[in-house]
Amino acid sequence: WSCVGMRHQSALAAIELMDPAMVFIRSESGVLHLLVMGPSGLSAFCIDNDDGVVRDEDMASATPSMQPARNPTQSDILDDKDLEHLQLEAGKLVTARQELEEQLARLRWVCGRHPPGLDVAAVLHDLGVVCRDAGDITSARSHLEESLQLKRKILGTVPSAEVADGLHEIGLVFKDMRHLRMAQRKLEEALVMRRSLPGDHSYDVAATRRELGGVCVERRHLKS
Repeated sequence: WSCVGMRHQSALAAIELMDPAMVFIRSESGVLHLLVMGPSGLSAFCIDNDDGVVRDEDMASATPSMQPARNPTQSDILDDKDLEHLQLEAGKLVTARQELEEQLARLRWVCGRHPPGLDVAAVLHDLGVVCRDAGDITSARSHLEESLQLKRKILGTVPSAEVADGLHEIGLVFKDMRHLRMAQRKLEEALVMRRSLPGDHSYDVAATRRELGGVCVERRHLKS
């Protein structure tokens, strides 16, 4: 929120309670217009000079024709192509989530009273990733933790790419939740495991190191 100054901080705090995945901002005559992508989809708001937050029906209906001004401290501003791409990606996430939930239900039905296998764990993992991308952090954590628990139960203590992937993703969820200490712990576990795997896993190792470095910087552990 640094790009909008301190005047609207209390109103922006109310927007943060929506747990938005992305917020796009346009300023006009001292009034902020926001397009918020949250777990329930896209919502439009405006914040007036008195720090009041109201739904912006005009912006919601006229968003495709917006022509916002850009500045170097505000990189995520909507233009026509940005909005079209955002709506397309949001639609893809909704479809992907529905398909994965249906697949999970089918697999659970097939398993019946038998213990679920790695196929269920894999779908839970993918569903958790999709939920996180869509901004539903609570569901993402639930699915990823269940997936990781299944993987560890089936694969045991032997290092595996499946468990390492789960640790990496749950670490990102804790990062989104601002549980940085737990995020660092999970990412460190993922990094150790990925480094111990046979074969070339340099891309995955680099990805975890990058995320871990970001968490350490946020925790001001610059020497980690």
